[in-house]
Amino acid sequence: MTRPAIRAAPDDPLTEYLRTNPPAAPGDRGEALVQVRREPSRFASSYRAEVVTVELASGDQVRLFLKDFGTSSFPKDDAAARRERELHVYRDLLPTMGLGTARYHGSLWDHDDQRFWLLLEFLGGSAVSSCPLEAWIAAAGWVGRLHGTRHCASRLEDSPLLIRHDETHLRHRAELARHDVARFGPPLRARLERVLRSYERMLDALIDDSPCLVHGGYRPENVQLVPAPGGGCRVCPLDWEMAAIGSPLHDLAILLDGFETPQLDLLLGAYVAEAVVHGATIPPFPELRRLFDGFRLQRVINNLGRARRSGYREARVSRLLQRAEALAEVLDSEHPRAFGGPVGPAPGNHEEPRLPRLLGVDGARGTPELEACLREVLGVPSLRVTGHERLKAGVHRLRVGVRDEERSLIAKWCPAEVARRSWLVARRWLAAVGVEDVGPSMLAVAAERSGERAWQIQDDLGGRPVCRRAPERAEIEALMDAIARVHTALSEHRLLAECRLAGGDRGIEFYAANLRDAQRVLRAVDARRHGAEAASLRDGLLQRMQELQEQQPARARALIAGGGPETLLHGDLWTTNALVLRSDDQLRVRLVDWDEAAVGPIAFDLSTLLLRFEPPHRARILDAYREAADRLAGWELPPDDVLNPALETAAVARLVSLLVWSVAAALDDDSGWLPVRLAELVDWLDGVGPVLPPR
Repeated sequence: MTRPAIRAAPDDPLTEYLRTNPPAAPGDRGEALVQVRREPSRFASSYRAEVVTVELASGDQVRLFLKDFGTSSFPKDDAAARRERELHVYRDLLPTMGLGTARYHGSLWDHDDQRFWLLLEFLGGSAVSSCPLEAWIAAAGWVGRLHGTRHCASRLEDSPLLIRHDETHLRHRAELARHDVARFGPPLRARLERVLRSYERMLDALIDDSPCLVHGGYRPENVQLVPAPGGGCRVCPLDWEMAAIGSPLHDLAILLDGFETPQLDLLLGAYVAEAVVHGATIPPFPELRRLFDGFRLQRVINNLGRARRSGYREARVSRLLQRAEALAEVLDSEHPRAFGGPVGPAPGNHEEPRLPRLLGVDGARGTPELEACLREVLGVPSLRVTGHERLKAGVHRLRVGVRDEERSLIAKWCPAEVARRSWLVARRWLAAVGVEDVGPSMLAVAAERSGERAWQIQDDLGGRPVCRRAPERAEIEALMDAIARVHTALSEHRLLAECRLAGGDRGIEFYAANLRDAQRVLRAVDARRHGAEAASLRDGLLQRMQELQEQQPARARALIAGGGPETLLHGDLWTTNALVLRSDDQLRVRLVDWDEAAVGPIAFDLSTLLLRFEPPHRARILDAYREAADRLAGWELPPDDVLNPALETAAVARLVSLLVWSVAAALDDDSGWLPVRLAELVDWLDGVGPVLPPR
């Protein structure tokens, strides 16, 4: 039963209300109230907000979020309708939809005192805007769940408070844009009119025949990710003031503003997966993408219609028009965009798929998307696989017939964020500095519908790994030249900030953070569950982590002195990731598998690579790098005795990171191999010493 809005008592109205309507603690039906504590909330937006802690007679505490619609940091259009709409959504609509949103606990509405307090479950989560890509994927998937609530359409249609995203609404937004842009002169108005002709042609498609509930302001800062008691997270959108009836793609266009393919395809795939699971009918991907771009255009037009109220200058209006023109050009084109290949199967193609059988366990998911992407990349209506070879877990060589020729490709199944990072390495970062011939030949990324994993599709470069046991001089020189080209080209480059955002940092904070994480996972090793041997190894490793923490200041100084310049790192420079290619008596090395690409001092890559070779070879391998870095950029590396502590610190940081993830994996699946892995880690840490032997 919902609690109605009531008129509050004049003295201490909140406490009086809560005494009459005590909130229920989890599992309870409601008890007598003992005490109420109030404090300002850090989650306040334009409205004042409080965190209210209610102590019940049982000793339980319930925390509530109070949103005060009586105060706002800036004037809002139709403020009364906004607050009534949000109350209506929380009180009357969301409780029966099963969407995991914040629970409604009541409201105090007093028009005489201008008191409009909404009481909700306190969430205390993190805004998606401050979270990694996984959180954005979850938020996009939640819109798919919302899309699946079309069975509530009759209730929504009966609601007088929800905004209607119908033809009248969409045309009104265009008129507001005309009015505001006209103030900036005929040239900008003429540009807008050309955009609006494209918008008019899309109007029918943007009006949903079977609309659902729309949040209306689904910005990432309005979406909280809240840990769920049984694991996982709840997606909890806040601020439903602009709730409407219309297409869920309106919300997606707001959330995903600024994303482009292939990352955008991952997010749209998450939406599609959840929508289908919850009973929604989704159009083929090209049509979905076209509709999505239509709502992107509609969002830009909305912004132009607020130019006067928001105080936009002419330069900003011109930039918005430039964005609108780009979208209008896409919508007017005969074929939708496909950067990196489409996601999802080609419409109307019902041939019996071969890939799932060929790929085995890796083909259980994502193969329709892989097939569709391969058809797009190769420019063929159907896929003819003539050969297959499994290279290692998740990595396959595919030979595909293309007209009268056979083409060899590599398909790699990996987490979506890894695929995105590898795409950026090959197609953006290396290309930006003219060294793309050193990296992989990335053709496309095909994401599965859930957005969790994706296929990387690359040209098969052939070749073989650099020889570790008896490295040839020519191979080593080509290898170190390739590494130095990347390091020197991207050191001090403006793209390093983007590289760091996508791949992380391998400096001293990598060392420090992994030591902290290692102690957390080791403390989770329990003698009763994992045995006395595992507990003994745990204690020894905890002691080792504490010792390494005490060494952190000295190791930080070592990295400063000998770590070398900061640049884009390959991050996993094993010899198996360096392919030797020979053509026309020329020898080249291509660096592949950039899954761990990051930013940090060159010592991190050098340490990884040098430790793959036997000690007698390391000095001449390092000398080949010194010569290449000096020739390419005039770098002068420090002497061995200064470089060695930095190389050792990088080696320790990698091993501690391995400890974190391998122990966490063993704990998650209750694996019996935990004692074995702990013993291996002890041996590996014991074996860390100077990377470079005395000359």
